[in-house]
Amino acid sequence: MTAAQKPPKPQKPTKAAQSPAKARSAPKAAAKPAREDKAAKRAKYRAAQAEITKEIEESNREWLERTKRRPGRPSIYTPELWKEFLRRISGGRSMRKVCSDPDMPGTDAIWEWITTGPRDNGEVVVEGAVLAAQYAQARQERADALVEEILDIADDQPTPDNWGNIDKAHVEWQKLRIETRKWVAARMRPTLYGDRIEVKQTGQVTFQLGIQRQPQSQLSAEVVDVDAKPLTGKGQAPDQVSGLPVPEADAAPREGDQ
Repeated sequence: MTAAQKPPKPQKPTKAAQSPAKARSAPKAAAKPAREDKAAKRAKYRAAQAEITKEIEESNREWLERTKRRPGRPSIYTPELWKEFLRRISGGRSMRKVCSDPDMPGTDAIWEWITTGPRDNGEVVVEGAVLAAQYAQARQERADALVEEILDIADDQPTPDNWGNIDKAHVEWQKLRIETRKWVAARMRPTLYGDRIEVKQTGQVTFQLGIQRQPQSQLSAEVVDVDAKPLTGKGQAPDQVSGLPVPEADAAPREGDQ
């Protein structure tokens, strides 16, 4: 084999090829930002976790506040409590809505006060009829408040949309509100807001009966003949008036009749 035919000698590998681990760790300047990004992510995660924990604690605190035992509704009658109840009824609210307020007694207590009267140690404080009359007056005043609400609803102008159209459903809803209030007001105060207006007329009519007495000198006496025939016309006997024969009462009996 000549020198020209000899194969070339293999070249020695470089240092980078001999140690690939050193080659991977060579760009150290580029690896530092990646480590810093991981640390920032960990910090953000920990901050988010702390924020979530804080929100959970606040939610639990609010739940504990809501579930605390609240004082019960007032069930003992007082004039101030009854006056406030009537004021809210007169303002246009129903008994159910007023009694749903936490500072008002329940409907059962109100009906008991109206029917039998509130009691204190078994004794009636106020008669139920008195409270019932006051409640009836408050209901009439509530009818006046409902009429005022009707005017406010009618004067409320609907808001058109971007194209200038008015929502028909909103208009129908306003009509329903007006009709409902009219019906309730007519039932609460029919003499003023009812469909039929009843007119009651009261008064007194006096009749006076007058009898005039004539003097004794103007009276005339008349002599009546009992045996005379009664006259039915102008001086005529009954047979002359009707034309019928008069039976003879004093006629003698016949021979065949004896």
